[in-house]
Amino acid sequence: GIQSFPLSPAIAMICCCTEEGQDITLHVRPAVSGPVIPMMDGQSFSVDLDKHDGKALGLTLDLTELNNGPVVAQVSAGCVEDWNEKFPSKAIKVLDVITAVNGKSGSSAEIRKMLAVPQRTLSLTVVRPTERNVILQKTASVGIELKYTKKSMDIVIGSIDEVGLLHKWNLAHPKQSVCSGDRIIAVDGERGQATKLVQMMQEAHTLNMTIVHY
Repeated sequence: GIQSFPLSPAIAMICCCTEEGQDITLHVRPAVSGPVIPMMDGQSFSVDLDKHDGKALGLTLDLTELNNGPVVAQVSAGCVEDWNEKFPSKAIKVLDVITAVNGKSGSSAEIRKMLAVPQRTLSLTVVRPTERNVILQKTASVGIELKYTKKSMDIVIGSIDEVGLLHKWNLAHPKQSVCSGDRIIAVDGERGQATKLVQMMQEAHTLNMTIVHY
């Protein structure tokens, strides 16, 4: 099935929400075989599935970022896992974002609804993020809005203040710039729950963040 954890829009630097999404079960199986081109970070690729024998889809989706599509939080037993085993170079991974279903794009909530609609075929457009490392000396405000849930294992970057340190980083590193909707996945090389990452960010004098960019 599909599990999800949405977040209401944050209005402060830090915002938590414990609302849980309803479970949905989809039954799909891989429909295509043959050689594939390995996917690189930053690339978009398609995953074509077909319903089969009552097997669950096997995805947990993170709806924290409302606009760009749901992000894969976990792949469990089900048809996506079967696809990954059959096509490892086009495997759906944690932190990939689903941007369209059967050629139709939409918000995270809209795409989740599309996944739940009974249909014979299911074609997912998936984008793999690129990883970036940002190091800031906290001499002033970092200037970012953070979005996450108590279940989150990363932090979504909301708005970026034009007078904050991250905005200055972007100006100095245009090819490695960070945008709204990107995710902080580690602080000082350490991963963990979002609440822990936020605490580490607050306590650090030198802020070393690993960020995935979409």
